[in-house]
Amino acid sequence: MNRPYFENQPQKVFVMHKYQSYPFKTHFHGFIELAYCFYGIQLVKIGDTVYELKAGDAAVIFPNTVHEYLPYEGEDCPETESISVMCNLNFLSETFPEIINSYPINPFIPANDTSEKLALACRKITETQNSAELIGWAYIILSLLLASLSYTTKNGYSDINLPSLITSYINDNFAEPLTINFIAKKFGYSPSYIAHLFCDQLKIPFKTYLNSVRCDFAEKELRTTKKSITEIAHLAGYSSLNTFSRCFKNHTGKTPTEFKNMSAG
Repeated sequence: MNRPYFENQPQKVFVMHKYQSYPFKTHFHGFIELAYCFYGIQLVKIGDTVYELKAGDAAVIFPNTVHEYLPYEGEDCPETESISVMCNLNFLSETFPEIINSYPINPFIPANDTSEKLALACRKITETQNSAELIGWAYIILSLLLASLSYTTKNGYSDINLPSLITSYINDNFAEPLTINFIAKKFGYSPSYIAHLFCDQLKIPFKTYLNSVRCDFAEKELRTTKKSITEIAHLAGYSSLNTFSRCFKNHTGKTPTEFKNMSAG
């Protein structure tokens, strides 16, 4: 399973300007992200649905929504220009409360529902690095796109930052004997609530996420150090070598010994 990773972006507004059908692996973050295609084709997967953005199409990715940008796989890849604009919620929530309190029924906005104003604002935001201008154009883009969406009220997940807080904690403390009960108690929620959050919002079971973080660490250790497999298993958070070997093979398709020998060769 492709584990989503948490992406941290410290700026208030960050613009990624792309001149090809740009692939970017599964991730999520605590920002609202705006995608717009000037021409060509950009594929973006939001949750479980893949959207094909063509000239004038846009999409809005709400905070802590798992998404990825996919490469175009047709025989003739068209020339493509698109942007992704990520905006920090700290300066947006009062002006755009729908970001916090609701969720779009459909995040895709076709070209016939966008405007020349949006195209102009998206072009202008690529032409400046001035922080005040970036924020100004981001406000304009948001106001135009959010007005085009229909919303549904969020169910559960009262803390919008909860997915990023939990996954960041796991990423920093994976070597500890973490369980869903421990995480639930630490963050003040029930185990079933945490389980639903992972499966419904992050699209991956809690245990699978934890094992993938641990196995990613073990892969790096096996490739770059001369530590024994037993030591690496312990450092990765496994008390049982058999459990580590089983999880590692599920994650990589190889046993730790096979992976270590392959890396050494």
